[in-house]
Amino acid sequence: MFDWLFEGRPTVYALLAVAVVVLLALWWRERKPRYLLGAGLVLVLIAVYFVLDWAVETDREQIVRKVREMAAAVRTVDVNALVKDISEQFTSPQGRDKQQTREFARDLIGSKQVTDVVVWDFHFDGPIDRAGPVEVIFQAKPHGNVGVVEGAWFRCVATFVHEGTGGWRLRGVKLFPLTQTGPGDEIKPF
Repeated sequence: MFDWLFEGRPTVYALLAVAVVVLLALWWRERKPRYLLGAGLVLVLIAVYFVLDWAVETDREQIVRKVREMAAAVRTVDVNALVKDISEQFTSPQGRDKQQTREFARDLIGSKQVTDVVVWDFHFDGPIDRAGPVEVIFQAKPHGNVGVVEGAWFRCVATFVHEGTGGWRLRGVKLFPLTQTGPGDEIKPF
């Protein structure tokens, strides 16, 4: 409910910065110490907000971190790190379970067909509830000899579930190919 308090959202920083600027402008114009004191208090709030963001990892931040760790595992050719946060109940669009996905990934990144995956633009559909699955939509661009058009990337719809001490784990993923060729391209799931 209060994830915004721990996620370091740019909007919150911007609002606080505007408050500082307004208070400093009022102080400059009227030279009343209360405006300077107010600006100082808002700066303290900015520092507290930064510390809260740094100290607490929200569920949303954990999911994004785990997706980024999986992408980094491709770059370092570390199949174990790649599948570490995949649920035992994982099923790929092709029907692969976790073990089959491990073998597929080992062949794909071990042969250097995929040398890197860049991920960005994370969006969550609604609030996060640990009692049920959570969908996160993000963009991903593979690099290497993957047999796709250069400049192609994918919209990924990943489903995560919370598994106790293991935290959030990937249960499923759908990939929708996108290219830079134009907005009229049809999007077909894999």
